[in-house]
Amino acid sequence: MKWILFAVGVVFSGIILISGCDNDLDGFRKNELTLSFATFNARLGDELPLREHREEKATSLLKGIDADIVCIQEVYEQDVINDILGVMKKESGHFSFLYKMTDNEDFDPIPPLCTENDIAPIMMCIISNCMSEGMDPACIITNCWAEFLSLPADCRNCMLAEGFGSITEGGDITSIFTSCMTPQKIEYKYSGKNGVLLASRYPMKDKGYLLLTSFGKLRSAFYATVNRPGIGDVQVICTGLSTPIEDMEYDGPVSGWQDEQLLQAQEILDIPVKENVAQRVIMGDFNGNISAGSNMIERNSGAVSLILNNGWYDPYFDVHRDDYIQCSVCPENPLVDDKESGYVPDHIFFRERKGFSFLTKRILLNEFVLTDEKAQTKTKFSVSDHYGISTTMTIDK
Repeated sequence: MKWILFAVGVVFSGIILISGCDNDLDGFRKNELTLSFATFNARLGDELPLREHREEKATSLLKGIDADIVCIQEVYEQDVINDILGVMKKESGHFSFLYKMTDNEDFDPIPPLCTENDIAPIMMCIISNCMSEGMDPACIITNCWAEFLSLPADCRNCMLAEGFGSITEGGDITSIFTSCMTPQKIEYKYSGKNGVLLASRYPMKDKGYLLLTSFGKLRSAFYATVNRPGIGDVQVICTGLSTPIEDMEYDGPVSGWQDEQLLQAQEILDIPVKENVAQRVIMGDFNGNISAGSNMIERNSGAVSLILNNGWYDPYFDVHRDDYIQCSVCPENPLVDDKESGYVPDHIFFRERKGFSFLTKRILLNEFVLTDEKAQTKTKFSVSDHYGISTTMTIDK
């Protein structure tokens, strides 16, 4: 009888030990082996209506966000940022923040495309051959075309853009020279504010700010490393890329919006990292997605594909071909054109896949009703035309 009781006790103890091992790894409990991330484009610029109401709702919405690391884009005003920082620190436990209030005055002017040395040969030609004819445009074209063609490409293109090609129709050669020899002041939208905010429930170290090559709106990336006991150091990069559907003609440093996005993605991939990090994460609004599942078609996928092709992993798109992927910009959102097909510009990429499991979902479905008692109307609206994306990363035993 004693032997039977002893055997039962051994088996029972073994069961306890085995069940205990399911929740522990090297002394850490399962909830200590997870780290959660969320990205949300609040879109608190002037492109969407009801901004003041949306700013108030955004602050209320973000105070309840349940993620350890949060990347927020397009929040431009200091008072709104202060409100968001205050409620997130008090209500959701985010005490560590990274952002920078940039301004157009922070940036040096773009150097002139033509220097005095560039212009000197064509100026000497004009003085030698055309001064006696009163700077006749036809004389300049006839006698100084070779000097024009020998200009550096950027200078020559600037002069063509300023009207050198039509100088025979009476263009002012002096104003063309002056324009191309004058530094150009940078004028970003929103007075040069970048609108990016990174919030964390863990202290940040190795913090950095990267100004991305951009035109129209200033684009940037913020990065920092957090340490999660049981996981180790995790580098997090928060950003928002240019969009190719800006309501303005591209006149930036590369050939177009798509190329600018690709360059920005490469600049982000080149952010330095220390060797001992256990994981790297890039998150934000990338203004495009690959095709996946049964419903998600490719849309402006260049930058996203570049990141994926460099070995990064997007768990939100890791689905069976018959699965349905929920959009983050959706026609059912009151701030989105209902003729728009849904897509997912918002992403959370992970550099390491092996050794981790991922649970990802759509969050921050944020419709509200605005009541105007005087006009006796009700308007359905959202904080943003984006919903959020979250991913919980867990050490995979």
